[in-house]
Amino acid sequence: MKFKSGIEQTLCILTMLALQKNSKPVRSSLISGRLAVSDSYLKKIMRQLVVFGLVTSDSGREGGFRLARPLSKITLLDVFDVIEGKAQFAQSSGLSCQVFSDHVQDLNRKDALMNAFGEAEQLYRKRLKQFNLGQLLTIDHQVDWESIIKVGREHLNVTT
Repeated sequence: MKFKSGIEQTLCILTMLALQKNSKPVRSSLISGRLAVSDSYLKKIMRQLVVFGLVTSDSGREGGFRLARPLSKITLLDVFDVIEGKAQFAQSSGLSCQVFSDHVQDLNRKDALMNAFGEAEQLYRKRLKQFNLGQLLTIDHQVDWESIIKVGREHLNVTT
């Protein structure tokens, strides 16, 4: 199974927010710069993270994003659902009904196949729910992302 790039990006965003010194809000432009994505694209991901209750948004001059809950309360299933959604993996387009309209037993096979995919999906989701980001990520220090960006700019100015 191949994940959308948004899964990895979301994990990076949540890690950045967890590392942020004193839980200070992190601006979307700063996050998009670190991830090398457009600010408009990042805002779509951030909106989903807010809707799913994983981050909060602070408006204003000193605003930005923060974790809404500790990493230990965010599961891989939460991250998966933010990006992939909660719709079933396998959904029949009805093609088999069109192709095998005269063969009732073939339709029963389709139901068996869809049930097998549904069962596999339930097991997959159950397993993702068992892992929380606090278990998987080591956050042993804090970072001030704003100062890292400023230092990087100063370094670029010195060398050019």
